[in-house]
Amino acid sequence: EGIVEQLTAQTQALIYCRRSNGLDIRVEQTEHIRWLLINGQRQSQMDLTAPSRAIYPYVQQFVQSLSKLTSHDILQFGLGAGELNRCILSKFSEANLTTVEREPAIVDIYQEFFQLPETKARERLLIGTINDVTYQCFDAVIVDIYPWPQQITAILHSLLPLLKTDGMLLLNLPHPELSEEVQAWCQRSFQHVDKFQNPGYQNQLFCCC
Repeated sequence: EGIVEQLTAQTQALIYCRRSNGLDIRVEQTEHIRWLLINGQRQSQMDLTAPSRAIYPYVQQFVQSLSKLTSHDILQFGLGAGELNRCILSKFSEANLTTVEREPAIVDIYQEFFQLPETKARERLLIGTINDVTYQCFDAVIVDIYPWPQQITAILHSLLPLLKTDGMLLLNLPHPELSEEVQAWCQRSFQHVDKFQNPGYQNQLFCCC
């Protein structure tokens, strides 16, 4: 574990590295972009010149979907570098966001390198899993985790009591082989289901309400 400055000719810096629970976690940045890597795979990133800007297309799609709601008390599973957190809390000034992340090291890194001080008061970070939240109803629930657990439709069904009657469920599905199963569950459980896939990405997005 440590904070390291390592510049190259491209002014790319390794600013943090840590081993935790078998994960190789790094934070790297260039002059304008900072990103989180887990086991060599880029998980999320932040524009240092505009930290609340959405970089990944799915974040833009989710924020657009959330704009349809009149209130924004939101529960999210999966943190990464918090691109969704920054965008949601900056876009919706009244929003309150509870994020559940299973890996404590990710929470620490987010708070040190990616969290916005100006929205911190409206953000709650919990260490746990999908099974650990059973006490409140939300306007929206977001599932943005990798990998998805086995028996995912049973787990998704357990999230329904966490939604208000007119609530919205947003899913970022990174496993195309589960698409038919997840879509069938969504159509059984909700009146309206939109499915999106951004060009160049295998992830499939579901907006259910």
